[in-house]
Amino acid sequence: MFPIFLLALMLGPQSFANDNLLVTPTELVQQSISFNDDLEYKNLLLAIERQKAYFARAPLKGKIKFGNDTYDRDILGKSLNQLEFMIRKYILCVESMRGFNLPFGTEKTYCQKEFSKAVNQKFKIYKPQEDIQRREDISGPGRALFTAYYSPDFNGSLTKTETFKNPIYSLPTDPALKKLTRKEIDFQNKLDGKNLELFYVEESLFDLYLLSVEGGGRVKVGEDYHYISYAGANGHPFKFLYHYLIDNGLLPMNQAGLEEQRQYLETNPHQQEAVYSSNPSYIFFKITLDEPMGVGSIPLTSERSLALDSKIYSQPGLLNFVVSKKPYLDEAGKVRYKNFSRFFLGQDTGGAIKGRARADLYMGFGREAQIQANNMKYYGEQYFLVSKE
Repeated sequence: MFPIFLLALMLGPQSFANDNLLVTPTELVQQSISFNDDLEYKNLLLAIERQKAYFARAPLKGKIKFGNDTYDRDILGKSLNQLEFMIRKYILCVESMRGFNLPFGTEKTYCQKEFSKAVNQKFKIYKPQEDIQRREDISGPGRALFTAYYSPDFNGSLTKTETFKNPIYSLPTDPALKKLTRKEIDFQNKLDGKNLELFYVEESLFDLYLLSVEGGGRVKVGEDYHYISYAGANGHPFKFLYHYLIDNGLLPMNQAGLEEQRQYLETNPHQQEAVYSSNPSYIFFKITLDEPMGVGSIPLTSERSLALDSKIYSQPGLLNFVVSKKPYLDEAGKVRYKNFSRFFLGQDTGGAIKGRARADLYMGFGREAQIQANNMKYYGEQYFLVSKE
């Protein structure tokens, strides 16, 4: 998502050879892969359903090239149908074996092995060409760099009170209002009285800044939750706050994480206007019935949607398999990392997501999702799957 930079589908130097052919910078994988997914498949089936609904609205036309192979672009829909069929076959396999009184977990191990074998047989597997010039000093073997994002929760009200005082705004129709900077909106109150407030929340301006980074969230009003998604931006450049904090000597480079930024702003209120104003970009939101939206108003699915570089992978619905490490908190509250592997669908884009071997994983809502989003920056392997049929 990162819809702060949500881009219209556009041509890029590595993407289209012409209007009808999308060329992906990928190469064929010659060996078998272990397709061992660390989650249950419920959310993956939901993500597939949402993607198929998008394909029904935006029929697949033209061609797409993976490695040296060129396909009609409707192969993407066929690939999802193939995977869905195999997942349902796996589920039936597990259910049928449970009647044999086998040792715990045996049925899943056997069925997963058969599932992985079938995926290797039924799909061609590709991997992105490595961005050697973009290689960063980050832990983890592999060619693809993974980060994560999530949807923050807010406590809100429909009316302004002493507790609920910070507004979340809808997109103005007046062009002059739409172009206002963050300073003009947050500190000069130039949107006050324009009837654009969706909610007032008790969380801080820093939390609203993070909402603009994540591009969507959830607001609890009373007992009800309301989803909010990206509706538009003011057109000014987005600049992360840590640049200003570091460049002006307010925080050292090695101590400028999100929590350090938050603490500095809370303990130095006199600096808030200057710091927040260093990012003139402002994001407006809309209320949606589903989870925050990705490309083409596809509802994102927790732990099953990811964002790719739209200048390179401009077609939504690419079937991905990710192998890397994810962060978690141990019993002492320290961030640790553990192996994971999982199917994802390319259903989002982001201006901060740049490169052939680069993906941002959507982790959903809640504390665990936040931990992963704030701490994941790890290399691993990324694969694209295309049905042979």
